[in-house]
Amino acid sequence: MKKKLALFLVTLLLASVSVFAHTVTNKYKVADFKGIKAAYVFKITLTKGPVCSVEISCPDDIGKYLTVSSSNGILELSAKRNSSKGNDKRHETVYVKIQMPSLTYLDLSGASTLIADGEFNETAFECNLSGACTLKYLNINARNFTFDISGAAKASLEGNFTNAQGNISGAASVTFNGNMDILRLKTSGASNTVYNGNSSKIHINTSGAANSTLTGKTDKLLFKISGAANLDAREMITQDFTGEDTGVGQIYLQKNHD
Repeated sequence: MKKKLALFLVTLLLASVSVFAHTVTNKYKVADFKGIKAAYVFKITLTKGPVCSVEISCPDDIGKYLTVSSSNGILELSAKRNSSKGNDKRHETVYVKIQMPSLTYLDLSGASTLIADGEFNETAFECNLSGACTLKYLNINARNFTFDISGAAKASLEGNFTNAQGNISGAASVTFNGNMDILRLKTSGASNTVYNGNSSKIHINTSGAANSTLTGKTDKLLFKISGAANLDAREMITQDFTGEDTGVGQIYLQKNHD
């Protein structure tokens, strides 16, 4: 019995070593890019740096299904799938290191995760998140910021914007920290949105069972609430507010207490 157990442990150890031994790391030469589009189980580490570079680590039997290309300034990462295979193991995490000097576009889907390091300063920035993707620690400043976040996506973002506009839907959970001179925000579904910052004007349209929390200061707050949506602006110091509430949810507002 002891010999069988020892043989089993040795076999298991060799199998583990074999798996790890087949992990490969490759550096990809692609044209310079200012945007990222990733659709798969990518775990991306993004760093601001002087040049564009891409490095990917994954099991070698996964690497042959990956597509890495740069077109029209967008780095595209994806994986080909063959659903006809009965035992498709191409769902393993693929680790990606990206360096770039500028970020103007980000599109994540699937179960991708992006963790950012560094502060980006742009004229415009577009962010699209869907599926079960995650965005962490992105610090970016831009004149114009547009976003569309849906599904079960999670995002934390910090920065200052002159004009910010976008939609948050599904079961998405989003936290914005920073100043947005004008913010136009539409929330719906079962989404959860937190905005903490200073604005001259905030327009918010929330419906479904969405929860929206606003903290900071704004000169003017315009709101439209419907369905079972909730708006909590008790910690948002407001010079003036006006709006329409036709739903059954809760709304909490505060006027200037300075």
